[in-house]
Amino acid sequence: MSQETDDGPLKRLLFDTVEGIEELEILAWFAKGNERGDAETIGRSVALPPDALRAALERLSTSALLEQSPEKPGEFRPAAKPATARLVALVVSEYRANPARVMKLMTENAIERVRTAALHTFAESFRIRKPRGNG
Repeated sequence: MSQETDDGPLKRLLFDTVEGIEELEILAWFAKGNERGDAETIGRSVALPPDALRAALERLSTSALLEQSPEKPGEFRPAAKPATARLVALVVSEYRANPARVMKLMTENAIERVRTAALHTFAESFRIRKPRGNG
């Protein structure tokens, strides 16, 4: 079996759940046993600019990998669903064991996202629209 075939499930998982290194670092922070944290708390351990950290927390929350605490606004915790926890554990364990492989896959995913967006934009440029009415 080729390396590319072996990478398929992990690459897909990363494509579906993690957009950037910021998100990986935050997930790794939670995987160390941290049960909850806000941007300030996480920022003390994860070397990310505050704006990038907040944006990554929001993306992880939107993708349901993290949940915002209903008791404390701005505080996050790992998603409670066991299936989600298993996915996060798989990604984080591979990131710790082989960060170069994970970064390679994430780079390939980023290129694929750019290609897809470019193709979509190109296709939209040929879309025929009705003329706008003047009144």
